[in-house]
Amino acid sequence: MVLQMTGLVTPNTGIAVSSFMKYILESDNIQNRYFRNTAGAAIKNVAPVSLLKTMPIPLPPLPEQRRIAAILNEQMAAVEKAQAAAEVQREAAKTLPSAYLRKVFKCRTNDKLPGGWRWVRLGEVCEEKTGTRDPCLQPVDMFCYIDIASVDNNQKRILNTSVLLGKDAPSRARQVINAGDVIVSTTRPNLNAVALVPHELDNQICSTGFCVLRPKKELERDFLFAYVCSPDFVKNLSDLVKGALYPAVTDKQVKAQVIPLPPLPEQKRIAAIIDEQMAEADKLYEFASGQLGTIKSLPAALLRQAFGGGL
Repeated sequence: MVLQMTGLVTPNTGIAVSSFMKYILESDNIQNRYFRNTAGAAIKNVAPVSLLKTMPIPLPPLPEQRRIAAILNEQMAAVEKAQAAAEVQREAAKTLPSAYLRKVFKCRTNDKLPGGWRWVRLGEVCEEKTGTRDPCLQPVDMFCYIDIASVDNNQKRILNTSVLLGKDAPSRARQVINAGDVIVSTTRPNLNAVALVPHELDNQICSTGFCVLRPKKELERDFLFAYVCSPDFVKNLSDLVKGALYPAVTDKQVKAQVIPLPPLPEQKRIAAIIDEQMAEADKLYEFASGQLGTIKSLPAALLRQAFGGGL
């Protein structure tokens, strides 16, 4: 039986069960046909009342409606429970990198360090000057430009760069970066927009909105990168801008941060372990995200099955 609706979405109790009607309205067929990208609607994705009133719907007898609705209620409750569990799993995977880094950089400046370790400021183990270049002086030469938007603060990577002619360089495009440099956004340090410069961006230009950390020989670049991703580093910089009208730190403040520094072989060993742990954490996060995506697609699939005669 196909019924044409005579009211907005209020079923006649002698004809249709309300929970059955609810699932009908949530089904792909109705959503795609009447609600998504509805032309001429006053509010985007909302169908006009006149269209809803003439909406044809498949309508089985009342006992069958109740049976289908009861099954869907049970299935949707299970999906909701599974989705909540998957979200918890994904959030747990998301916190793993911070937990790993907190374990490595858990020392405080008054703590006794292991033998061979020492407290240093970043400015002591990073180059004082990293070089500048004005691309406007070579107006027809092309260069890659890295600004704040280029860095993904979740992945801690440079994902997007702009290829510009020198004559089109913005005024902040002045800092030369080399492969192995670590760049730290000085704006909104709580967001921790940091990245390790890859080989393909060697000798390119980044914004003056970054502090460029170029490690000296006694500092392993991957160990440095792990430190600037650590919760303690983020907290220390964030504390410096609390209450400020413009939440930004200076290069000097970044380089004044204190780091527990082990001997170079130990730095390399720790960095390798962290790299392995981070890769595993990424896999777990991607797996949990995939599970969550699958679970979120289940309601639509269950509704297609129900209204396709599959129940």
